[in-house]
Amino acid sequence: MVELDTWAGLEPAVMDIKTVSGLAQVFELTLTDSAGSAVELDGVTFRGAVNTAPLREFACSVEGGKVLFGWSGLPAGRHSFDLYMVTGNVERALLRGAMVVSGRTMPPLEQESYSVNDAATLVFPDAVDGTILIELSEVGLVDLLNRRTGGFAEEGKKHLESIRELKELIDGKVSGFGEVVDAAITGITEAGTAAAGAVEAGRTEAVNAVSSEKAGALAAVKEAGEKAITGITEAGTAAAGAVEAGRTEAVNAVSSEKDEAMKKISPLVERVETAKEEIDKAESRVNTAVINAGQSAQTASDAATAAQQALAAIPQVDAAGNMTLAGGLTTAGTHNANGGINIPLAAGAPTDTMGINRAYALGMAHAAMMHQTRTYWVTSSCTATNGVAINHIAPGCYCEAILAANIRTSVTLPSAGALGGGNYSKIVGYSLPIKFSGGADGSAFKISMIIGGSGQFDEYPDAGIDDFRLRPVVGSAADITRLVDVTLYYDNGYKARVRELIGIGSPKRYVVRSTLSNLDYNSNTNPCSATYRIVIAQSEIGHGDALAAGVWLVMGGLSNDTIIKLADIRCWDTYHVLYAPVIYLDAQAGLYGGAISAESPTIINGVGGNTYVRYGLEPYQKSWITSVTEEPYTDPEQPTA
Repeated sequence: MVELDTWAGLEPAVMDIKTVSGLAQVFELTLTDSAGSAVELDGVTFRGAVNTAPLREFACSVEGGKVLFGWSGLPAGRHSFDLYMVTGNVERALLRGAMVVSGRTMPPLEQESYSVNDAATLVFPDAVDGTILIELSEVGLVDLLNRRTGGFAEEGKKHLESIRELKELIDGKVSGFGEVVDAAITGITEAGTAAAGAVEAGRTEAVNAVSSEKAGALAAVKEAGEKAITGITEAGTAAAGAVEAGRTEAVNAVSSEKDEAMKKISPLVERVETAKEEIDKAESRVNTAVINAGQSAQTASDAATAAQQALAAIPQVDAAGNMTLAGGLTTAGTHNANGGINIPLAAGAPTDTMGINRAYALGMAHAAMMHQTRTYWVTSSCTATNGVAINHIAPGCYCEAILAANIRTSVTLPSAGALGGGNYSKIVGYSLPIKFSGGADGSAFKISMIIGGSGQFDEYPDAGIDDFRLRPVVGSAADITRLVDVTLYYDNGYKARVRELIGIGSPKRYVVRSTLSNLDYNSNTNPCSATYRIVIAQSEIGHGDALAAGVWLVMGGLSNDTIIKLADIRCWDTYHVLYAPVIYLDAQAGLYGGAISAESPTIINGVGGNTYVRYGLEPYQKSWITSVTEEPYTDPEQPTA
């Protein structure tokens, strides 16, 4: 059991919630410890809000040991939120994330009631300094089924009461011979109707039970049959009793008019006999349905047993995803091992069945290194706006630029010196060792570069972090040359945005593909100061609509998640690639200023047709992508400086 009074240092759970603009909804949370025991919530209150303008506070309550928080009237967009738990005078963060609010065309109702958004379970760790985990829950569905089952039971009880009231009505009306005849005829008619309805309900229930739940069909049909037979027997008994009483009174009443009475009684007796025959037929149909259901249930049971035996013969995968085979494995197709193959690496292994020779592995590493080409900054052409100075600490290789508080600058860093560069140069990617140390509110850093050499772009320095540093020349034809920019910024947490502006289609038109990520790091792993490099690499040489290239952030810091997949972008034909790229940097310093650090780029070349870099990054990558959009580019896309 979690002791909330001793809770300290726990990281709140992180979750994004999807909703619709103007829709009133409520979210249900169940709080448990790692063993599944519920957290005691006596004396605990909850408060939270969505970061909109103005601020929208949650309506919070505790009902039945569960935490409910609701909202209404949220505007479309992405808004951060948090939920706090209050014990006494101490307030602690319980849940945080983003409200992803979709826009709506139809206006909301004037008096719209709250609807259920979702339900989840927050699991507190055993230690007091761990992270609260979150698990989606199916409680809402189970509750709904329980309520529907309860409704069916109540409806059945009402039908039973109606039958009992009918019997009392018939008994009360047998006071004279005429009334006896009328009541008997009515009772027999309604008994026949009830019998037919009971049989039909039993048959329908049997068919449905066999179709939806074969494993439990026999029990369901037997129960339906017993109910139908019981209803028929009670109805028949009531009708027969009513008729017998009527016959007795009729004999006494017609002693002086025997012939007249017999004319009235004879049809009544015939109807009774007919009703008994119908009852016998109904009982026979119910028994037949029971037998058929039993045979179907047995067939289903035999099939399940055969399936279980076949499954037992198949090698099973354990909880960790491993499979053990007693013998060898031979297949005619290709084996795909996305996670890699673990082979003992013995030096000088004489055969391929004993391992991989380390010298061979070392040779592959050197082959990859020899296909990486350094570039060097052209120091005389490196510039920065707004009076920011560039300090070339290792001229051509490494430079820095210091920004004071709240200063913005646009830096241009051209490169040169890539040996072997030229058309069809097999350039499959770039490694950009660049970072910006600012990490407070208001700080942001953007890297922009052109991949390709045939497009026409104009530069707009100091246009703003959200604007394009370069954009197509007005009136120029769309081209496969693309602009890629990567932005790291702080806004209630660390965020990343990748944009690709490229001409696609036939005829070509410019589109903008935007990918947003919430980087799940704390202050010990600041993506601004702990960044090692940005990597842009492709796995397929060519150009078109194939998303066969990617953008990665390589990190240091305290976290073990050091390779972050930021986006998928389109691949490129290496004929149209510049081997001496120009790097454009835009930085906005926050309250504490910041420093730009930049090594010259490394160009990654393919080993023949092998684009190895992406396949080396993907097994270790982590991704926190929250949204991907692709929209037509409209000129001008942003205001000029």
